[in-house]
Amino acid sequence: MLSKKSHNLMSLPRSIQQKQLLDAYRNYADTIFRYCYYRVFDRGIAKDLLEKTYCRAWRHLATGGSIENTKTFLYKTAHTLIVQELGKQDTYYDESEDLFDVMVLRHIAHLSQEEIVFVLNRAHRTIPSRIAMSFKRLMAIF
Repeated sequence: MLSKKSHNLMSLPRSIQQKQLLDAYRNYADTIFRYCYYRVFDRGIAKDLLEKTYCRAWRHLATGGSIENTKTFLYKTAHTLIVQELGKQDTYYDESEDLFDVMVLRHIAHLSQEEIVFVLNRAHRTIPSRIAMSFKRLMAIF
């Protein structure tokens, strides 16, 4: 797992940033793939989204960009790609899907509330209630 210090890629030389991105692939690829899969329900598309996520991160670093928090950057990129993919499929993103995203990010990807706020670009005050609502809905199923 990446240490707190290794999450901050901004101040590192480019070769070290790229090594950290490879480490991030080893650490986060499975959970990001699952997040993509649970959103699109197609293994092939989920693999493509995972690949595009890491390609965008690599391209961002290669063009001189910096990544402050690797994990949240990757999830935010994956989320953006998922929303674009759902748009191609004429699937609308509504409140129930937002709850689903919160549930997957919190309980499967184990992101903190602050990380979920960044990934979904939501107000900080809404995330705790959405976590609670998603948990309630999950418990109603079981």
